[in-house]
Amino acid sequence: MSEQRMASTEMVEEIRTLAAIRDHRLAPYMTDGRPMTLAMALNARRHLLGRPVRHSAGASPQPAAKVAPMSPVPVEPERVTQRTPVPLPEIPAGYYAIPSLTGVNDLAFYRVKVVTEGRWSGRTFVDQIVGGKPDFPVRGERARQVLRAIADAGIEESMREYGRSLGYCGRCNRHLTDAVSRSEGMGPECRRK
Repeated sequence: MSEQRMASTEMVEEIRTLAAIRDHRLAPYMTDGRPMTLAMALNARRHLLGRPVRHSAGASPQPAAKVAPMSPVPVEPERVTQRTPVPLPEIPAGYYAIPSLTGVNDLAFYRVKVVTEGRWSGRTFVDQIVGGKPDFPVRGERARQVLRAIADAGIEESMREYGRSLGYCGRCNRHLTDAVSRSEGMGPECRRK
């Protein structure tokens, strides 16, 4: 999980001053003392600097107070880290059963889709299979955890466990209709692949 940079107290004060000058009411989360992320503060500041000054009816316009632009909070070089992609195990498309990562059930069931053509070519998608409900997309770090867990449990063994547990082939998801296929967790055609 990446750490978010927070706005400095000077920047937050600048936003409050600009809001008062521009007669703009700030959202409650900006005034109740909660810390503001740097991105949130920069967006609020941009918005306030671009907003025209409002004047009361009949009052002479007052020139807007000049507020010096503030730079973002400096970050020490050792805290700035570049994201390097973590190589993931190559998991082929199929259906897998692995020990539950949450501990709620004994097993969790997943479908891995590997796109080979089109806009998403080369991407791997993971869906969790939940009984009686549509497949639930698993994204981000959770998807990476699932792919690593499948590799750790063994790709072929996870496919076969899916078939043995649910009675569907771990490779193609067809019904397993004979005793040998159910005990193997795959149908005869998929076992030959």
